[in-house]
Amino acid sequence: VSTQSTWGLGPRQILNCLGHILYNRRTKFDPLLVSLVVIGHRNGESFLGLSNSVGSKYEDEAVATGFGGMFGLPLLRKCVDEVPLQQRTREIALKALLDAMAVAHLRDARSGSTIQITEASAEGVRIHPPQELEVKWDFAFFKGPSTQIQ
Repeated sequence: VSTQSTWGLGPRQILNCLGHILYNRRTKFDPLLVSLVVIGHRNGESFLGLSNSVGSKYEDEAVATGFGGMFGLPLLRKCVDEVPLQQRTREIALKALLDAMAVAHLRDARSGSTIQITEASAEGVRIHPPQELEVKWDFAFFKGPSTQIQ
């Protein structure tokens, strides 16, 4: 389906469909334990939405799942609240996203530090190559045996 077309499923309809599927599975006591983020651009409008394993769904300017939802989402919302939409650039959004992902990674050291970013715009969907997060583990507090715990 063309991104310019008014027919077919757009990102909002896809999120609704996925939300209904997840809700249906939950009501049959066979839930899919996932959270799904849907991004898209249709008819000049950007879309960002989330549906969780119980079928709840919402749209917002910033969404996240897992540790990102607990630790990274406040950083993303801070960017959304502090920078007006007209002044928000791709670079500002990317910095906020990388900061949020670094915080989520530092809180869950078992996760990998490689991420892959996807963006959707009027030009189409762009999947960036994987990249390493810049995290700093060499704080003095982290080095050597702890002398602070008695």
